[in-house]
Amino acid sequence: MSSDIEFANGKFTVAGTDKEMAFGEVSLAAYVPHNYPIEEIEPGLDENAFYDPLNFSFPRAARISAKSKSTLKPAIST
Repeated sequence: MSSDIEFANGKFTVAGTDKEMAFGEVSLAAYVPHNYPIEEIEPGLDENAFYDPLNFSFPRAARISAKSKSTLKPAIST
């Protein structure tokens, strides 16, 4: 079961056993289809995620910049 698989320190381990695989080994096995039928399974790793916050406020995500502009106009002498 997938709940028996743990990921820590860059390695996948099966809980209760000494079986382990590094992340690089897993990705290589996913892209090199030598142990599964290519007609049924597409090789590769795929993951999608979408962050949907409960409220759409962003109190620390924006900065406001203010620039002071002088209202005095310089005198031009001719």
